[in-house]
Amino acid sequence: MVRATGPRAIPCGVPTRRLNWTTVWLALLLGAWALSALGTYWLSQSSGQDIILCPLRRYTGVPCPTCGGTRAAVALATLHPMRALAFNPLVTVALVVVPLWALRRWTKGHSPIDWFPSRRVVWFLLALLMLNWAYVLWHQYGAALALRHN
Repeated sequence: MVRATGPRAIPCGVPTRRLNWTTVWLALLLGAWALSALGTYWLSQSSGQDIILCPLRRYTGVPCPTCGGTRAAVALATLHPMRALAFNPLVTVALVVVPLWALRRWTKGHSPIDWFPSRRVVWFLLALLMLNWAYVLWHQYGAALALRHN
């Protein structure tokens, strides 16, 4: 049986949901980031030099809120979750939670891209980002300052 409701005839039982290209491009972008992170890690390990991807840290020496994210991703990929949390807790949690959340939305028939958070959620996420940045700064500078005073 064929349903002819538009310019093309669609057989019954065939899903009519169109592919969301924004979601596809986002998935490809995240996949490219993951490959570049693993490639950078491999280059860093094989050359023995620390490769800094973050432009803020490279030019100012100050880590950004997501600094350590590449190392956290590599630690998660090598099944070291506690090490990943030490590198960057927010990125580690996001690397686990966001794909699960996106998969849940996709299986329910919603696009993960077509989601707009409320103001409360935005402020909460910004507060988490600032707390994470404080952790990253302390992790880099606080421990060194504590050692100097001892």
